[in-house]
Amino acid sequence: LWLLASLLFGILRVMKFRKIILLGAITILLLGGSFSFVQGASIGETKNFYVESQYDMYGRTQIAANLQEITNPFYLYVENNWWNNLTNQQKQDIKNKFYNTATEFEYKIYPKLKETWGTEYRPGIDNDVRVTVLIEQMKAGVGGYFRSADEYSQSKVKNSNQREMIYLSSNRMEKTPQDRLYYYVAHEFTHLITFNQKNRKYNVSEDTWLNEARAEYTETLLGYNKNFAGSNLQERVKEFLIHPLSDITQWDNTVYDYARTNLFIQYLAEHYGVKILTDSLHSPYTGVASLNYALKKNGYSDTITDIYQNWLITNVVNDCSLGKQYCYLDPNLQNFTILPYTYYLPSSGQSSLSVTDSFFPGTAKWQRLIGGKDSLKFTMTIPEATPIKKVPYIVISTSGKKEIHFLDFSAVNQQTIYVPDFGKSKSAFIFIPFLSQGKPGQRYYYSWQATSVTKVPGNQNSQISSELLENIRQQIIEIQKQINLLRQEISLFLV
Repeated sequence: LWLLASLLFGILRVMKFRKIILLGAITILLLGGSFSFVQGASIGETKNFYVESQYDMYGRTQIAANLQEITNPFYLYVENNWWNNLTNQQKQDIKNKFYNTATEFEYKIYPKLKETWGTEYRPGIDNDVRVTVLIEQMKAGVGGYFRSADEYSQSKVKNSNQREMIYLSSNRMEKTPQDRLYYYVAHEFTHLITFNQKNRKYNVSEDTWLNEARAEYTETLLGYNKNFAGSNLQERVKEFLIHPLSDITQWDNTVYDYARTNLFIQYLAEHYGVKILTDSLHSPYTGVASLNYALKKNGYSDTITDIYQNWLITNVVNDCSLGKQYCYLDPNLQNFTILPYTYYLPSSGQSSLSVTDSFFPGTAKWQRLIGGKDSLKFTMTIPEATPIKKVPYIVISTSGKKEIHFLDFSAVNQQTIYVPDFGKSKSAFIFIPFLSQGKPGQRYYYSWQATSVTKVPGNQNSQISSELLENIRQQIIEIQKQINLLRQEISLFLV
């Protein structure tokens, strides 16, 4: 069509009748062609939209909304029941805020998200490059959401709105500062991209926790948390401190789930690069398997289990002097540590504490011992049915010095260590049992005993663990290899 129009334009330039005849020729072509056109939306029109009752303030499944703004990237629809109760000034303030958001999205957010994650389905199921933003009244604590149902035709999903679409809370639209609103839009739009890059391309659905983790990371990706005060990252840190959950794969849709995944993905991206998140998205795998694929693709020998263990340790020590893997690199997170669940040993007399505990696959527990006197004897027992191979522990001195060690259960099911001068020069003992594998939903057990003792038996005047013995064994193996090589060289020389 356009090639033919160009030819006509050239001919008409020669004929000097282009303004009149060109319009007529193109009109004829368009009327006689077989092209279909999308009916343009009009400001002020009202449409009914399906919404998610679990997020809607009143549990509704459908609402009426009015089209208030059309920008280059967006159609802005607002819920009628909410919009009609606003003052003219409130309406204008929201329009101004949305216009600023649309501008930020067009020139900063979208280019960065496209560069990092890829694009949404474009022009999409509705054959329109604009994305619909619907503002509705949502439950407290809900900032917005994305419905994958909208990406299908109504012949497949009855309650589909059949358009690329995100939903924002009316309360957040009114009360959230402008820069926080940028984050909410970027977060939900990342879900839209994920659907196209994962569901449409590979016909698989991303694990919820990783889907949310990438969306949470957009704030860091776009630099919106550089001003830490009032940022989403600051809120997640506060939430994690209140309830420090450890299972990164579990998702109950609470603020604590968001906090946990946010901090884990911050740590992962800091130490291994954003490309791990990108390559995991652009793969046929999901969740942990996709991250392990991306780590291997980028030349790392570490697995998510290794990274998870280091992240668990980081949350209680956060000290780069112990190794780069044991700290957050973001300046806003460098003073962040959690307080483990604490057990107290009396500082007078001899005392002993025995505990049997349990957890599910994918979880960990931060546990701390304080108090006591003389030396601490710590014994941990792992039943054969519990697949724990290694347990990190940290000894903290009163000077603040930290030492990281590991209990190795790969060959035995019980380990005992001694910490001299506990309660005096040693102020705390932290251990982190974690279960990286096992049958989903099955409870696994372990037990430990902490005892104050006056004497350390034999040669255990300092902390000795199987980790040290294993290091010595590996050194002996390496020395033996060198000896064998020397023997081969000597035999060749003698021949």
